[in-house]
Amino acid sequence: MRVIESFQINLYDYKINSNSIVHFLRVEPGSLSISLKNILEKLSELSWLNKFSKDTLKISYRQKAESTINHLEKSLYDDTESVIIEKAGEYIVSAISKDAIVEELNHFDLPLMELLGRKKSGNPGFDYYTEERDNNILFCGEAKYKKGSNPYSSSFFQIKEFIEEKKHVADASLLDELADDTSLDNLLKNIFGISSAFSSTSIETNKLIENIVKNENFINLLEYKNIVLIAVNMP
Repeated sequence: MRVIESFQINLYDYKINSNSIVHFLRVEPGSLSISLKNILEKLSELSWLNKFSKDTLKISYRQKAESTINHLEKSLYDDTESVIIEKAGEYIVSAISKDAIVEELNHFDLPLMELLGRKKSGNPGFDYYTEERDNNILFCGEAKYKKGSNPYSSSFFQIKEFIEEKKHVADASLLDELADDTSLDNLLKNIFGISSAFSSTSIETNKLIENIVKNENFINLLEYKNIVLIAVNMP
């Protein structure tokens, strides 16, 4: 995984009057097989379990995480590369985007929500969280994958919907003892950031951003101060 572009979007350049801070990342995953291997290796590092103060929680979350990892290993290695991407594209975008935010923006890493026992059926909530500890802000992340497309609009819409449904508030219990207490308190007070991750075609970055800033679902997110956009180049 390599971050190939990283910059703050000047909304005034697009005649948008907003105080939102919007950071854009573009990520090149590199070889898919290597990316998948790296994702699974990182998921298998369960050092975050040491954050829990009670052995009962450590044992319980270890079981949940290992079950998820075992399932993913089978899903990601049982088929051809094209089938793997169709089945796990959204998961790949989610994992790579979270790593890019941690690496490029120095956010604190938190385990993917699926590792904490969340089921993927229906619309359970945000895919991932990262934490900007300097300002005690949690970023709620949602990833979308669609072959041959740039599904940022779907990601924006889902984020807005999840916030209205207070999915981030419900997630606070899963993040307890993993995130800083002040960050969690801020989350419950609706002080948080959002990150939108999406698969990307070979579209030029300038054109991609021009399309994004005109998108109605993006405009609806500008009531939030801190926004990170992550475009992941996918085949």
